[in-house]
Amino acid sequence: MAMLLVGAMAAAQQSDGTFIGNPAQPVRFVHIGAGSDLGASVNLALASFGAAPACGAIFIPTGNYSFATTIDFTGRIGCDLRGYGYDNTRLTFTGSGPALQILYSAATAQQARLNVHDFELLCSGCSGDGIFIQDSWFTQLYGLYITNFPASNAAIHYNGSNTSGRNVANASIHNNVIRLNNGDGVLVDGAGGGAVIKITDSDIDTQGVWNVHFAGSAAHNAATISSNDLDGGGSGGIWLNGCTQCLVASNHLEQTGRSGARHRVVLQLCGSDEPVLDFSFSHFTT
Repeated sequence: MAMLLVGAMAAAQQSDGTFIGNPAQPVRFVHIGAGSDLGASVNLALASFGAAPACGAIFIPTGNYSFATTIDFTGRIGCDLRGYGYDNTRLTFTGSGPALQILYSAATAQQARLNVHDFELLCSGCSGDGIFIQDSWFTQLYGLYITNFPASNAAIHYNGSNTSGRNVANASIHNNVIRLNNGDGVLVDGAGGGAVIKITDSDIDTQGVWNVHFAGSAAHNAATISSNDLDGGGSGGIWLNGCTQCLVASNHLEQTGRSGARHRVVLQLCGSDEPVLDFSFSHFTT
């Protein structure tokens, strides 16, 4: 059985005495009983804020939690889902479809403003992506450890359906660890008109496909991929398809290639216009 503790502020004190978060944001502390589904409990917490787009901060305490129900932020604005560090808060997804789903329409994409951070997300017999995000602006994913999601899926998947403008803008993926035997680490695709996204300071190791994969024919504008450790034995490190003025700098890319595999590519550009490649602080191994 899940229990919600309702608070007035979402600022949390860190070990150094400083506070993080928005003190004006409503907060829910989710306490999960034995045998409860974490996803259903978080969705209950989301519903307690009122009808979408209302939202606030949801704290998941230290512990190991299992869930088969997708955590669904569809249509909500200004949400903050946080654990207490990926060494302390572990979420194991056993269901089908994405573990976390963040869906917006082209009309509301710029209003997303969602933070997801500070927990481990593990797949155990699941199917689907780890985190699936569609048409969202101002989304930050950080302090996450994502592992074991299956082939033909991605740890983090951004999709754009808006064909007339930018569908993924001011998105940030930073200070994360991703470990996959198959599937892409970060996948950006869809028929949208562009993405503005930063992937920085992350450790991504995929043995199946690509560490970072910009797919589809649409131009993905102003992507920054820097200061990452990108390892694997799959198809390759970074694949930029239709990337305009993308910055790739200061990365460590090591692709060893699987047994019998023909791909050992650290960087592949297809249909990219004016990419900026700064290799001064980069390291490549194949």
